[in-house]
Amino acid sequence: MDKLKQANSRLKSAKVGCSLMARGDRLYLRATLPPKPGNSSKGWHQQTISTGIHANPGGIKEAEKLAKLVGAQLDCNQFEWENYLRHQPRAKPQLIRDWVEIFERDYWQRRLKTPESETTWRTDYHNVFKRLPLDEPLTLGVLEDAITAIPPDTRQGRRFCIALSLLAKLAGLDPNFKGLKGKYSINKAVQRTLPTDEMIETTFNRLPPGHWQWTFGMMAAYGLRNHEIFFLDFSEFPGVYVVRGKTKNRIVYPLYPEWAESWCLDKVQIPPCTGRNNADLGNRVIQPIDNRSHCPSMAQVIRRKRNV
Repeated sequence: MDKLKQANSRLKSAKVGCSLMARGDRLYLRATLPPKPGNSSKGWHQQTISTGIHANPGGIKEAEKLAKLVGAQLDCNQFEWENYLRHQPRAKPQLIRDWVEIFERDYWQRRLKTPESETTWRTDYHNVFKRLPLDEPLTLGVLEDAITAIPPDTRQGRRFCIALSLLAKLAGLDPNFKGLKGKYSINKAVQRTLPTDEMIETTFNRLPPGHWQWTFGMMAAYGLRNHEIFFLDFSEFPGVYVVRGKTKNRIVYPLYPEWAESWCLDKVQIPPCTGRNNADLGNRVIQPIDNRSHCPSMAQVIRRKRNV
């Protein structure tokens, strides 16, 4: 069966230590497993697990999920024969923590691990999943309870809906959480008290000469994100290339060319900061500028001025 070969190819590519095989009209799992309870054999050896699932395209898809679960349990030394030595076609309902482990494993099989992708995983998924009752079976009811516990029309609520919908689909459930997302939008206008050009110029002049004054000037003149000041190319000044950031590489120009010239922003003075990812770098920029400018949250506001 082509579908069966394709499923086994995916499992092999993902380094899942469990494969599928068909006997008659049913599907079985095959893996190197510990001896069954009551078996006199002392060593691990190749064995099969009956799934009771029909050998058809839909069944292959379901059995592949079960193979991933068994593979994850083997990797974590959590495999127990008691979960599979039954006549029911499937193993007993798995706990939320089991599906979270499968989700994480699948997540990193699809993308490269970088400081930025690890931040995305932690923010968009790990921080959501850790709020779930991990030792309970995964059901739509449990996931809905987790979503409705979050204030509506918020970014966090939207994040919960997206992450838990993906988790439910992985487990073969049919989630319908669209009505729980609320009206939050990343493009929704937010009322802000923005500084005037005069306030920005006054604050720049108030800062002592050095890397923090330069950083403030770059963020004000070019509307840069906090962390982007560490990833700039000045070869086309006053145009500046952002070579790494939240968005794709791009060239930006100063809101007012006279700021770039009079503030000597081409004399690069990058602050001596380090961080594992963009979020760490950004946080290390904001506080020192606010402390030195005596204008709370000024650094967070000025980069939004260009979009108003």
